[in-house]
Amino acid sequence: MINIETFINSKLNEYPYKWAFLENIFTQEDAKNLADQFPKDNYKEVSGYDGEKGYLYNARSLIHMGSKNISNENNLSFAWKHLANELLSDNFRELLGSFTEIDTKDLLLEVNVIEYGNGAYLGPHLDLKEKVLTMILYFNAHWDEEGGCLSILSTKNPEDSIKKISPKVGNASILVRSNNSWHEVTKVTKVTGNPRRSLNVIFHAPGSKSTMW
Repeated sequence: MINIETFINSKLNEYPYKWAFLENIFTQEDAKNLADQFPKDNYKEVSGYDGEKGYLYNARSLIHMGSKNISNENNLSFAWKHLANELLSDNFRELLGSFTEIDTKDLLLEVNVIEYGNGAYLGPHLDLKEKVLTMILYFNAHWDEEGGCLSILSTKNPEDSIKKISPKVGNASILVRSNNSWHEVTKVTKVTGNPRRSLNVIFHAPGSKSTMW
């Protein structure tokens, strides 16, 4: 399902930290099925301010941290079960580790489905130190880019954006956590169809505890 050729044809940027933008991560058929069958159940609102960033969005677990099981599997389509199982595979772990030059063997995987409706956002921040590596997959068939883009920042100032990544299905981003890996999701100001939809695939350091659930 995940297109290995996309990794071969993409590069890991070094400035201002290690990150990547990938396109056509799925075939057209898989992209359509995943976008059309995006999970609709078991969301909770995640909102607040943690001293560094403000945030507002909805989240649903796909794979709890360190688990080998799919969360609420009975409510998922075949395509989404297929994707979840692929994310759990050693092949995917090795692929992402090879691309980022990170040893992922002992890292703890956590995967969350995310929706951003009108007014939702994730302010400029560094990920927690326990978050070693994150891949974000996107699932909007259409997006007018009125907010809701991942912004790669060179500083904590949101004006210092060097790349904005649209949440169109088939796009993906990879972030390697560092002391200057600033990024944000710009506030969604207009939704004419579905909310902004994404999947956060996170590899945590051993011994980490989930801050989401």
